[in-house]
Amino acid sequence: MSSEYHNIKSELGLRETHVRELFEQYCSDTATCAYKLEWSCKASPEGVKHHDRFVHVSSMEHRATWIEAGERLLRGLRPDATGPEWSATLTRLSRHAQQLFVGYSGEVEGTPDAERIKLYYSLRGECDGLWSEAMERIGRSSLDIRAPTGSAWLYVFVLSPSRPTVHRVDLVYDSIEFRDQTILRELRSFLREDELSFIGGEARGIASLRQAEREMLYSYVEFCRDDSPLRAIARSRAAHLPQFLERLGGLTWLGVPRGDMTDLENGTLTLYTKIDSLHPR
Repeated sequence: MSSEYHNIKSELGLRETHVRELFEQYCSDTATCAYKLEWSCKASPEGVKHHDRFVHVSSMEHRATWIEAGERLLRGLRPDATGPEWSATLTRLSRHAQQLFVGYSGEVEGTPDAERIKLYYSLRGECDGLWSEAMERIGRSSLDIRAPTGSAWLYVFVLSPSRPTVHRVDLVYDSIEFRDQTILRELRSFLREDELSFIGGEARGIASLRQAEREMLYSYVEFCRDDSPLRAIARSRAAHLPQFLERLGGLTWLGVPRGDMTDLENGTLTLYTKIDSLHPR
């Protein structure tokens, strides 16, 4: 497990829990194929709302290792995930997934039973019906949009020990794909122009479609200029948490809830910063 991760745990006094242990065990089990570890926080102009959030990103190598470790993590968290419905989905994911991102979201003060594990399976195209299944699960099967085939789409499972599984579909596009008129037409069927400009303005963008949750937009800002407005906003939010601000040099993603685009400076943003490159390609 990353030494920087343990430093952050110690600095912030993050509590040991069973769900956190499962996440840490997954990270240890996939040490041979880890790519990077990111730390995330949600913050508004008034302060940080949630800072116990981490994402482990696998490399594209050693698929069997991260596929098997992901299934062990799932069974450890949700022993009921062994029925025929789960089995059919996991079989297809193990066949088609190109990468696996695993997120941990810790407890939030005043919100009992809030710990969650998020499994993000990176896919391209229809993938033996997984695209249709995912869109149906989030209630967006009527949306006139194709499964991304250029960069990727993420089939996301949000899991907790006692709550029902929540599904998401994250549509990922590289900047060059925003020149494709077919893709633009599809995105304009559910995004406003300011939302489209936000996800298409940097190297990569994500539109996160969600089931019973507020949908999100993300812009990949790692390579944007130091004097860009997005970096300035990120610094102002991170200033509420000195430990995060110290590590903001690894800033990768900036997320905003849909509907808040008109007032970025005053809304709640989600920041991601790379704290370790564990297995650089």
